[in-house]
Amino acid sequence: MNRIRFTKAVIDTLTVEEGKVRTAYYDDKSRGLCLLVAAKTKTFYLLRKHQGKTERILLGRYPDTTIEQARLRASQTNSELDSGTNRNELKRQRRKELTLDDLHSTYMQRHALISNRRPQNAINNYRLYLSDWGTRKLSDIQRSDVQLHIAKLAKDISPATANIALALLRAMFNRAIDWELFDGKNPTLNIAKYPEQSRDRFLYGDELARFLNSISELDSEVMRDFFTMLLATGARKSNVLEMNWNDINLHEKIWRVPDTKNGEPYQIALAGPALEILGRRHEKKIDHWVFSANSKSGHLEEPKRAWATLIKKADLTNLRIHDLRRTFGSFMAAQGASLQMIGKALGHKSQDATLIYARLNLDPVREAVNAASNAMFNSTKGS
Repeated sequence: MNRIRFTKAVIDTLTVEEGKVRTAYYDDKSRGLCLLVAAKTKTFYLLRKHQGKTERILLGRYPDTTIEQARLRASQTNSELDSGTNRNELKRQRRKELTLDDLHSTYMQRHALISNRRPQNAINNYRLYLSDWGTRKLSDIQRSDVQLHIAKLAKDISPATANIALALLRAMFNRAIDWELFDGKNPTLNIAKYPEQSRDRFLYGDELARFLNSISELDSEVMRDFFTMLLATGARKSNVLEMNWNDINLHEKIWRVPDTKNGEPYQIALAGPALEILGRRHEKKIDHWVFSANSKSGHLEEPKRAWATLIKKADLTNLRIHDLRRTFGSFMAAQGASLQMIGKALGHKSQDATLIYARLNLDPVREAVNAASNAMFNSTKGS
């Protein structure tokens, strides 16, 4: 063993022993301090056994790292090893640690694809809102990072989008901890959801007339039928896209929606334009999908381009596809339907989701206001 007293003068003269690629020299003043000399480099290491295994821990390259610095680092590293902390082992563990991309892939395979009703949502939401962190190790994602990212999503897109991203990230980390794939803390812990303002946009008056007229001007029959069906049934977009002949009883005029947002199937009473469309499409059906398409699923997929064309033709702003469902409910309210009846027609599990329609039917309120005004301001007339 080449054990010497490290000094600058000595180290500057050290060379590789003949026939070797590297030669190790050991400091006789500092436990485990080693200088590995190669043809072009000289590097300080700590070399010693730890838990039955020889560890070589990098301390720095000479001359950027001085002899005194190397001795100090060797002393600190020896103390760490004596207390049970091994930098090399931490590095090995870190190399094996999952990235967020790794976790998402595992989450999809072990949970979402098996248990989620719509696993594609977890794929799309991750790609859109979290994949920028894909190469980061799980322990690198801090609570402060999550807070800033969620706040940015809430500001740039919407509070609802921020909450979707937060929920997915929280679920992924919870699973990682449950599956013992990660032994740190969930970085979403105690981060509150953003309050979401309920949306009350719906079509009314001349807007509805323009919308219906623009539907009739669409080139695609399937798109004309699809948008009309949304408006005529008040059903969710996903349910109409996946509308299946096996769930429709044309004789009884009933559509059983099997897969809903709240997890419970419900029935829609078919009438008017909805029955008209179904009768016509049934005559030329080619498979079990009402809106068949040449797509991976076999049915019509996200109609973003057609929707953009439609609302542009109708000269409408701030209108989303889901607002057609709200329009259906608002017209039920305007015709005097009870909240219970509206909730049943829309497949709401709780009445809270239907409360928005309580403020849309103003006719009974207006009649009551008129009656009160007449009673007050006409009570003194003729006295």
